[in-house]
Order: sequence, then structure tokens, then C-alpha cells
Amino acid sequence: MGLINQKVKAEVPSHWYDLFRGARVKPSLFEVIEVEQDLIRSWTSFLQTYYKKKCPLATRDGKEISACKEHPQFLTYRNTYNGHHETTIVTLPNFKPIVKKETSSLKPC
Repeated sequence: MGLINQKVKAEVPSHWYDLFRGARVKPSLFEVIEVEQDLIRSWTSFLQTYYKKKCPLATRDGKEISACKEHPQFLTYRNTYNGHHETTIVTLPNFKPIVKKETSSLKPC
């Protein structure tokens, strides 16, 4: 993000394309590939199959909200800095976490 001017008002995709193209001059300009909307994934419809549509806790009141890799269906939060941690479930009942298998075929040098 160091090369991108973050104070420029870019409101439509063509403004963003121009902004990224002109962000770097040396050694060469960034190559920007313009795509149509049908190539971009709809994250809303993808995430609705896993998570609840409405957050089950008041996020504005929360002083600390955390998620853990070991328990992806839970959010842990507390409303005061000295308060106790509370846990709520944010996924749908049929949630199956995606587990990445670690490959041990790579050996250190």
C-alpha cells in the first residue's frame, strides 16, 4: 500500500484502474487487468451458507472481540476491559470447518 495514494477519491472501477496503473513508474507501470463483474465472487452469497446473517452480539459495545483458529464457530468477547469473556456461536448448525492438511513432503535443507 506504500505506492498507492490513499487520499485520492476513486469512486468507480475505472478510477481504481488508473490509480493502480500510475502507482509505479520504475521499473515499469503496474499491469492492471480489467475484469467484468461476473468474474468476481459474490462473497455475500458464499458466506451466507456458513454464517448467521445477523451478528448475535452487540459489536459496538464490545471492548475486545476475538476469533480462534481452533474453534472457528465461536466468537469470544467482553464488554469491559476487566470483565469476563463470553462466547457466542456465529455459524449455522450445519457448519463444517474447512481443514487444510499440512504436507510434510518438504524437508528443511
